[in-house]
Amino acid sequence: MKNLSILLLICLIASTAFAKKMPTTYKVIFYNVENLFDPADDSKTTDEEFTPNGTNKYDDARYQIHLEHTAKVLTSMLETEQPLFIGLSEIENKKVLEDLVKTTSLHNYNLGIVHQESPDARGIDVGLLYNKDLFTLISQEFITVKIADDADFKTRDILHAKGTLKNGEIIDVFVNHWPSRREGQVESEPRRIAAASILKVATDKLLSANPNANILMMGDFNDYPTDKSILNTLGATPVSEMNPSSKLYNIIQKPATGAIQGSHFYNKEWGFLDQMMVSKALLDGKKTDIMNKKAEVFYRDFMIYTNKEGIQAPNKFYVGSKYVGGYSDHFPICTSVSIAK
Repeated sequence: MKNLSILLLICLIASTAFAKKMPTTYKVIFYNVENLFDPADDSKTTDEEFTPNGTNKYDDARYQIHLEHTAKVLTSMLETEQPLFIGLSEIENKKVLEDLVKTTSLHNYNLGIVHQESPDARGIDVGLLYNKDLFTLISQEFITVKIADDADFKTRDILHAKGTLKNGEIIDVFVNHWPSRREGQVESEPRRIAAASILKVATDKLLSANPNANILMMGDFNDYPTDKSILNTLGATPVSEMNPSSKLYNIIQKPATGAIQGSHFYNKEWGFLDQMMVSKALLDGKKTDIMNKKAEVFYRDFMIYTNKEGIQAPNKFYVGSKYVGGYSDHFPICTSVSIAK
């Protein structure tokens, strides 16, 4: 009996020690929420279309639906994991983030907010929600994207949040929404290359100070993983091509099967404008690590619109100025991060 008790004690101690070393996984999300504006007219921006008297007839009722739909998507992604970071683009101001985290779906999460008004003429910004139980914010900065030969051009800032994870490791998070392709891919590409250069300077500085820095970048880059801005200027190598010389890796992965093959659908083609990139330290299998070395597109049936030809696409909130009451013209992307104790 005495030997059995000793054996049970040893097993208990061993299992407790093992449990303490076991990592816990948390969700990192990026979501372009398709013009999540409030209905108030901001005199400093051209937001008139998203007001009750504007072309979109965007009133408080539609605003509340937009908030609830956005929260529904996010909580659908959090069924099995707590959130760590939620990066958002196309939000108008801090108020919409404050209203979003108060929704019925999200209010039980202890979410902090990082945001600053950006110089974008339409008034759209990026923002970051973070789990205050898992991440302690140390500093925040908002990096202005300037175009050398176009001093009047204004776009979204790059958000940079630095903080400490619950395991004591420092992580730097960047949220991006690079200049659009509205004028055409070729014509607008120099602006995204400029944004990539600015982000590259910031990440190089971190890696110069600490080659093992944990860096996480996410956003709507308005370019694809193989475009110049991502592959050449930023130097984000596809994670499937890991090599000793690369410092940054693009972890977005195309679905292996199915009709939906990207986060965004334009001109009847799927693509990944929405991506996540990380430094090597987040792929080394140590204390803080990207699970399975990948980020993926997320969707559920309610987020999909199927037309008469059977072609599927994101279920938009607006189609032009026509209100259809969907969710967004982008699908979110996500990854899981393990945080070992």
